[in-house]
Amino acid sequence: MMLRRIKGFVYILLLFISTLYGSIFVLFPFVIFIKIAPNLWRFVADRAVAFWLTFPAALCEILFGIEFFISGDEISSSEPAIMIMNHHTRLDWMFLWNALYKINPWLLVTEKISLKKPLKDIFGMGWAMQCAGYLFLERDFKNDQKNMESAIKYYSKSGNNYQILLFPEGTDKGVSATKKSHDFAIKHGLPQYDNVLHPRTAGFEYLIELMRRYNYINCVYDITVGYDQVTQSEIELAISGKMPGYVHFDIKRYDLREFTNENNIHLKDSGPGQYLKKIWAEKERKLEKFYQQKNSSKRFIMGEPETVSKSPFYFKVFGALVASLLLLSTLFGSIFMLWPFTFLIILYPSLWRRFADILVGLWFLFPAGLLELCYGIKFTVTGDIISHTSPALIIMNHRTRLDWLFFWNVLYRMNPILLTTEKIILKYFLKLIPGAGYSMCCNAFIFLRRTFTKDQGSIDTILTYYRDTQNAYQILLFPEGTDKDELGVAKSDKYAEKFGLKKYQYVLHPRTTGFVHILKKLRELQYIDYVYDVTVAYADKIVQGEDDIVKLGVFPKNIHFDIKKINVKDIDITDDGIEEWLKNKWTEKETKLEKFYEISQENLRTFYSDTKPNEHFILSKQAKREMITIVAFWILVVCCIFYLMVTYLPVVIFFCSGLLFFVVCQIFAGGIEFIMPKFVKSIKNCNIEGKTLIDKDLK
Repeated sequence: MMLRRIKGFVYILLLFISTLYGSIFVLFPFVIFIKIAPNLWRFVADRAVAFWLTFPAALCEILFGIEFFISGDEISSSEPAIMIMNHHTRLDWMFLWNALYKINPWLLVTEKISLKKPLKDIFGMGWAMQCAGYLFLERDFKNDQKNMESAIKYYSKSGNNYQILLFPEGTDKGVSATKKSHDFAIKHGLPQYDNVLHPRTAGFEYLIELMRRYNYINCVYDITVGYDQVTQSEIELAISGKMPGYVHFDIKRYDLREFTNENNIHLKDSGPGQYLKKIWAEKERKLEKFYQQKNSSKRFIMGEPETVSKSPFYFKVFGALVASLLLLSTLFGSIFMLWPFTFLIILYPSLWRRFADILVGLWFLFPAGLLELCYGIKFTVTGDIISHTSPALIIMNHRTRLDWLFFWNVLYRMNPILLTTEKIILKYFLKLIPGAGYSMCCNAFIFLRRTFTKDQGSIDTILTYYRDTQNAYQILLFPEGTDKDELGVAKSDKYAEKFGLKKYQYVLHPRTTGFVHILKKLRELQYIDYVYDVTVAYADKIVQGEDDIVKLGVFPKNIHFDIKKINVKDIDITDDGIEEWLKNKWTEKETKLEKFYEISQENLRTFYSDTKPNEHFILSKQAKREMITIVAFWILVVCCIFYLMVTYLPVVIFFCSGLLFFVVCQIFAGGIEFIMPKFVKSIKNCNIEGKTLIDKDLK
């Protein structure tokens, strides 16, 4: 105890003496340059102060053995920005120096702090902070506006990119401040926070406006700090010598556009202040989970990785090439391979079904192969194997619009035949895409307009068609109805608020009407044995949509799928029971994903940390060779047909005729998938004995 107090006293004494001597003997001799060579002064002062900042940072780790953990986004020293942080103690900004040094030592040169004005009057330290160009606030908004404008104007003219640290709460979270925050919450009908104070928005809004006016801001960094134990002030440190043993900083970068009304769906008629309140509400939830952890080395629950928004130019070029190959292969495949055999729909419908399933299944292996061979994506698949011999319904969380694309790699790992027996329920507009839409229609996918009264007939028709073919299909459904983008999250949160439900962080609230109807219809048709609950997670990065293949040319490198097999007999037969079952599954899925993302190291994230993926789900060398063969085949097909179309007019005429055929089918029949059921004999009972017709054919 005594040794700890001595350490605390020595620490404060060293800081005081070093800043006093440093300001007088290092900085004072150069103050003459403030007038005659201001850029030189800024150069010297920034580096001298940054050099000193490494001193308390080093003492924290060497003298007290504090462990620092930094998670989230990296702060860039090359762009002007605002850093906002919760103000738990009066030492937060000092501990942040350790984090900045670990991220990039140069950040100690470019960081500026907004502090209370009395701090500038401290001998030594106050003088050094003035020389560093820190921003001092009087807590009088009119005067502070002048001080802020003067500082931002100075930063901008200096030609340097500074990151300005602001504590929107205005003060540290002491007993008095906490009481005032609670009183403020009660007065204005707001939730009472236990881990943060309600932020003061006026100063933040003005600073955003000011920096935009001077074109001196690119982004905002939200920093959340958490401690295993709290040292509230410098005085407490000097008296008790108590220091935290563990400090965790979590950083999230927001593009400036997210704080502007015209570019953010969350803001609409509000402004940066309202968005700041949303960030603080999320910060409260994050810290609540942090402090609920019982282990001594607490960690922030990491959350999902960043959604990719930019990439190098050569990535985009390669992405455009891959997208072109995929588009042309579906276009040429549907016209030159599927259309010539559409007469089988009438003459020999069962043969048509086998042919279309196999051909489209072979094409599925083309994008799957490109993902593994060209982009090197690592797929980890755990859980139960999906059987291709039993009709089933597959439900999956819809994190991105590419989930179904990545799922083909999973199916290929389990059993290549699954690529021929999988059917997908998709949005209606996808069937209108030339080539890809035609192929999906030939493969009898189900397309929804998102209006149940319109979709019910289509669903029933195609499900009955599946049964009548006497093939065992596995139908992929996304009960959330849309991918988890900003708009989807906003709608899900609004739904949760309306019905008093929990807001999910990793999934959207599922839409139960469609799922209930599909499950009941499949039961009525006696065409379902199992429901497979699939959870997908992205360990390293998120690519949101198909258009990003062209715009960005990047893919996640580490994708995890977990599969749970459920006997349909274990699901209630009533509408309410089915609905409740689905909601419970999504609650479980949220918990599973939360545990997945709380692991800080991307390469260690897994659904089952203590087990290895089933051996059936590992891609064998033979499977890789087959994949290479299929990729080469489709590239050859694209090149050959493209050459023939350029050199031979009859090929172009044939192509246009096929194109016209599919367009006519969509206009007059709603799509070729509604023509096919008319020529299949209806059966009352579905009796699939162990193997599908497709399985027999392949053998």
